[in-house]
Amino acid sequence: MQPTCELPSEQHLRARLDSVGVFNLITDDRFLATIEAQLPAHRERTYPPTETLAMFVAQVLNDDSSCQRAVNDRIIRCLNHGLRPPGTSTAAYCEARARLPVVLVETLFKAVGQQVSDNASPEWLWRGRSVYFIDGTGLSMPDTPDNQREFPQPSSQKKGVGFPEARMVALSCAATGAIIDALIAPAKGKTTGELSQMRTLARSLTQGDVLVGDAIYETYWTFVMLQNIGCDGVFEINGSRSRPEKRRAYLTLNRPVRPEWMDAETYESCPRKIRVRQVISRRRGYQDTFYITSFTDQREVSAKGIVALYLRRWNVETDFRSLKCALDAGILSCLSAEMIRKELWVHLLAYNLTRLLMSEAATLTHREPRSISFRHTVQLWSAWSQCGQQLDAQGWTYLLRAVAGPRVANRPGRREPRAIKRRPKSRKLLDIPRSAARTCCHMYEQ
Repeated sequence: MQPTCELPSEQHLRARLDSVGVFNLITDDRFLATIEAQLPAHRERTYPPTETLAMFVAQVLNDDSSCQRAVNDRIIRCLNHGLRPPGTSTAAYCEARARLPVVLVETLFKAVGQQVSDNASPEWLWRGRSVYFIDGTGLSMPDTPDNQREFPQPSSQKKGVGFPEARMVALSCAATGAIIDALIAPAKGKTTGELSQMRTLARSLTQGDVLVGDAIYETYWTFVMLQNIGCDGVFEINGSRSRPEKRRAYLTLNRPVRPEWMDAETYESCPRKIRVRQVISRRRGYQDTFYITSFTDQREVSAKGIVALYLRRWNVETDFRSLKCALDAGILSCLSAEMIRKELWVHLLAYNLTRLLMSEAATLTHREPRSISFRHTVQLWSAWSQCGQQLDAQGWTYLLRAVAGPRVANRPGRREPRAIKRRPKSRKLLDIPRSAARTCCHMYEQ
């Protein structure tokens, strides 16, 4: 005879409904304190904040990232669990997304990224040290007045024809691929460049870290910043320093004039000269490549070690590709600047949660996270989230082993032309605002 038990209430059913898929990772014990600290006061609604955030993350993970698809998925889950489903209108869900605090999503994204990076296995590190890549990338968004005010379109585009453009600069963990910090700013204007953003992102670096970046970051002020933190850096050398007469093992960087963003007292505290090391990579069939680094002791790190470390920098480009192509963050969809920032943080949160799964799968299977397919992980996680079922310990192990199945990033010496074979359909480009083009559609019908 079965023991008598109390029938579950709707609140318990909703808690069970929210305990699968994306919500299961967001409300993990490691991140629950972060959520509770940033969670705003709210009353019981159709879409509570944590549930809305989980739906928002699942939305960007889905191939169909429309709000209607997110609401439809919610309706099916409620029906499967015997709950009254919400209406088919997306208005309530969109209003719930607008009520989500930006700081909640941003703080949670950073907490997940830092957790993944801090828990990197020792064999994934470079000489026992954490390495971070820094780079910037462009983002596009709908052409609305609010987006144009915050993120003006490039001056080369005509008004009413182009799109607002933003620049994101991010710090990516070399071992796990997690993005531990990022900034979004207009693509043009003062204090919006990559060097300015780097000085802000330095808040996420700690003593002993190694920063790797391309030639744009190779300045005297970068090495001063790293020296003050206790970090080292490896950068491709700026073209102005690679003249034949300067191709020697060590270079001296003289202190330039005081920049506008620095006060006089800080400027006087900076050293007048900094000694750095120059490394030359010579490969048959390629032009010589020059690198500059703060590792001045050749016995500590060889020239081949510096070159090998910098060549890993290309991983940040593939990280951005995963974010912008696999998660469709390259062209954001929200219509206001505040929602654009929130949408980007949600994409980054979904990205870091995917990296969290990849890191756990790598630990279980004794692989490196960089050898696991990002898109394959997103597909498996999305399929699991949509089924709406909890996994026991054995099922979770099988899921992680499936995540670590396909092997990628094992392409030594691969060289491919940057060209495509399939010809796209020819379409005329819109060269006047769409409102004006509607009156002369015949010009675009040929």
